[in-house]
Amino acid sequence: MNFIQFLIAFAGLVVGVSAVAILFWYLSKTLKKNVIVRNGNIFTIVQLKELDQYPNLLKNIDFNKMGNWTAHDNGREFRGTANVSKETLRQWIIDKYHLKAHQVIVTVPEEMKVASALPHF
Repeated sequence: MNFIQFLIAFAGLVVGVSAVAILFWYLSKTLKKNVIVRNGNIFTIVQLKELDQYPNLLKNIDFNKMGNWTAHDNGREFRGTANVSKETLRQWIIDKYHLKAHQVIVTVPEEMKVASALPHF
């Protein structure tokens, strides 16, 4: 009888842990979908580093079409809501202003919040 109880308990543990893991996975997908994207726009920070002269991105019409931006830190940082992905935005800035990859940092702070809230197995 003890072996049968052990098998039932073990099976319940396997099913229970799997169910909780799947629940957290669906919860994380839902949170990421609802938190990061608001009305099709994503809060994004663009940082320019190690440049002799910093370009004024706000004067570029194409940059303004990619979102609603404000300049910070004497034009070295731009914050706003982007309507394109951070990878697309970063690559466009690198190509347009002939910069190196380490000179342009594009971050989405809410992605980091969601990633830190995800369960780690």
